[in-house]
Amino acid sequence: MNRGIIIGAVVVVVLALGGWYLLNNMPVNTSSNGENQNNGSQANGTIILSVTDAAANMGTITNVDMSVDRVYLHSAAQGWVLVSQSAQTFSLLDLKSEGQLALLANIDVAVDTYDQVWLHITGVKVTQAGKVIDATMPTGDFKVSGVMKVYENTTSTATIDVLADESLFVTDTKAIVFAPVVKFESRSNATATVDANNMVVISGGTIDASVNAGMDVSGEVKTNFKIDADSVLQINDGVLEIKGATNTETNINLGN
Repeated sequence: MNRGIIIGAVVVVVLALGGWYLLNNMPVNTSSNGENQNNGSQANGTIILSVTDAAANMGTITNVDMSVDRVYLHSAAQGWVLVSQSAQTFSLLDLKSEGQLALLANIDVAVDTYDQVWLHITGVKVTQAGKVIDATMPTGDFKVSGVMKVYENTTSTATIDVLADESLFVTDTKAIVFAPVVKFESRSNATATVDANNMVVISGGTIDASVNAGMDVSGEVKTNFKIDADSVLQINDGVLEIKGATNTETNINLGN
């Protein structure tokens, strides 16, 4: 028999066996992006974050506008996960008067237990006696700790309730300081709807966390903390501090 024919026949057999092996050892239900949709696939749930305000009477202050441009969640497994990069402004006292929750983020995320929310606040404008004033913040990075459990094909929620009346201070030179104080609540297996005006209604579910937290003059957010209402704040060389305080180790330069 012709030697070339024999070699060709062997090659055909080898290719056929190789093709059979590959077909019988490929992962099944593989999507177009190459992710395995079976046991190795990433399960997702939905998380809806919202902002509201439960401030008491604010006297001559008629408006507090808080602007946010990025929102992150944190988990031990994933680190920081960006969940919103849309610039948004929340009129906190309007939310209070109308008893509404404003949408902060609505996104599908990996099933996980998240433990922090990070808001990057780009500015706070306070209207007092008809005058709009840019408030100073210790830092624009507000990170609050609280468990958020996300399960597959369910909705979880996290609400950041800003207490504007406990967050605003006047320095000895009459500058306004915004050091956020919040109530944070998260729910898993909740029912949540978002209307055409991006207002959120939440019902049911299991409360996983209910936390009070506040920012100190250094920009650190602490559980069950707020700056004492009787504190007199001052800004020295760009550093925010409590007047008369003996411990200034935590004071930092102001800025976002």
